[in-house]
Amino acid sequence: MSRVNTALRSRLTSAVDNVFSERLEVRFWKDGREDPDRPTLEIHAPLRTHDEQTSNLAGGKGRDWKTDIRAGGARMRIDRAIYPDLLLLGGEEVVALDRDGEPAFEVLSVDARSHLRLIVELGDK
Repeated sequence: MSRVNTALRSRLTSAVDNVFSERLEVRFWKDGREDPDRPTLEIHAPLRTHDEQTSNLAGGKGRDWKTDIRAGGARMRIDRAIYPDLLLLGGEEVVALDRDGEPAFEVLSVDARSHLRLIVELGDK
């Protein structure tokens, strides 16, 4: 890709993040506890929540058990130019500091294939 397109892409990414990003706290976990070797990190990135859905499960021929599962989640898009060394793993925690109640999310998966952004799927915690 040409330098002009690279520069334009960088400016567009920055402009989007200036409008849509929010303060997020990333808590790194290891063996069920906060990882002492990876201190908590505050970043700025766009975070978009999904609509919450309720699924009903019923099991067995007699349908003698039933449960409701509520799931929402979110997607976070981290600018790799700003956070080039950030490595997220499943199970780590992201807290939305600018939102009422500071909701927490769990990292479900990370798509690192894009050279522009880390795409992080988050589940409700």
